[in-house]
Amino acid sequence: MFNSIILAMSETLLILFALTFIFKQGMYRLDAYSLKVKQVTIGIIFGLFGIVNLMMSITLAPGLIIDLRNPVVLVAGIFGDPLAHSVRQALSHCIVCSL
Repeated sequence: MFNSIILAMSETLLILFALTFIFKQGMYRLDAYSLKVKQVTIGIIFGLFGIVNLMMSITLAPGLIIDLRNPVVLVAGIFGDPLAHSVRQALSHCIVCSL
């Protein structure tokens, strides 16, 4: 079980590196758009990466699931504003409710 937790943490770290790359590339392309479009796009990007992290969750026991979305939530809180956070939260909650 310890190995699976370490593996999940490593995968989350790799996802954060990918998120950083996509975020940086996306911000260059969004300079011509308004601030709200940028924030919604940031929320969608972080929401999708949160969903990917949720899909790589670890089941410790029936009904006890560990997911590592918190680093993505932290990064979304640093780089986004409340609009981006709301979009990210809505995407994540849709997936959580479907589980």
